[in-house]
Amino acid sequence: MGDELLVLLNATIISFDPDIEEEIIVKINEIEATCFIGYCPVKIPLGESYPVEISLFVIDSLDVKPQSAGEKITELVKLENARYSLKGFLSPDGNLNVGFDIKDEILEDYQFLFGQYVELEIDRLTIDFG
Repeated sequence: MGDELLVLLNATIISFDPDIEEEIIVKINEIEATCFIGYCPVKIPLGESYPVEISLFVIDSLDVKPQSAGEKITELVKLENARYSLKGFLSPDGNLNVGFDIKDEILEDYQFLFGQYVELEIDRLTIDFG
């Protein structure tokens, strides 16, 4: 087990998907995000806030590239289904800030981009409670 620090965020539960049990919409730092629950040991009611960890889920392969010259954009843009386009700052310690921090070991493969603004697409965000 490594000495990695988890990035715990405070997420408020906005809604649950009536058709897909694991799908949830949360608000983190005033940003709404559709996520899929990976781990949740307790029942979580609407409107409550919880410490969570957000990670990236990619089906095939991840392509992280620098943002265009001069761009310094931090955003989370929902695409079709649960896919997202992420733009943010990949800090020297490997956290991706898109308006909130995401720490995911998949980003370790992109250490050459640490300290730069990057962009990538993912298949979904995973949220873990407690």
